[in-house]
Amino acid sequence: MTVLRQNFELVAGDSKDIGFHVVDSLNADVDITNYGVYWTATLSEMDSNPLIVKSVSNGIAKTDATHGIFVVSLTKIDTLALKGIYYHESKIVDTQLNEYSNTTGRMIVRNSIL
Repeated sequence: MTVLRQNFELVAGDSKDIGFHVVDSLNADVDITNYGVYWTATLSEMDSNPLIVKSVSNGIAKTDATHGIFVVSLTKIDTLALKGIYYHESKIVDTQLNEYSNTTGRMIVRNSIL
């Protein structure tokens, strides 16, 4: 089940961990142990050019895979040049390469004065 409008905010240049929970249409946990997990941020929902891309091998940790929980870790390098409102989306991919959108929303990056 896709969670729409999972929005979050941070300040440009900050590091931040964002938690996600994968559930099915009955709101039951989905075991993502054998799934690929991907997250991306773009300028807008209509843009296909990613500004930030994360995967299990690069910035995503399955913190409780059997209960469908994973964390996307954004670093200073990821956010330093960003200011404004961006679109983000996560997907999981099963062993048959079926893709499922898990969440979408806005990533709001505030200007840093330091």
